[in-house]
Amino acid sequence: TRLQGRITGMRMDDGPSALAAIELTGGGVLQASVTRLAVDELGLRVGSDVVALVKTVALPDQGPLKPA
Repeated sequence: TRLQGRITGMRMDDGPSALAAIELTGGGVLQASVTRLAVDELGLRVGSDVVALVKTVALPDQGPLKPA
């Protein structure tokens, strides 16, 4: 799945990963974990337009969502 958006926030701790908040073009916000190497090599910054690729092998079966 490909989701287009713009980075609205970035948090980097002392470890090898960073957390990016992405405001999606169609609405909603995605938080993505990325490596510091990717941040540096791709020049990711707040305001960068990005495409997030979401891939999963398996999800636990939690049944259907119930309305709030």
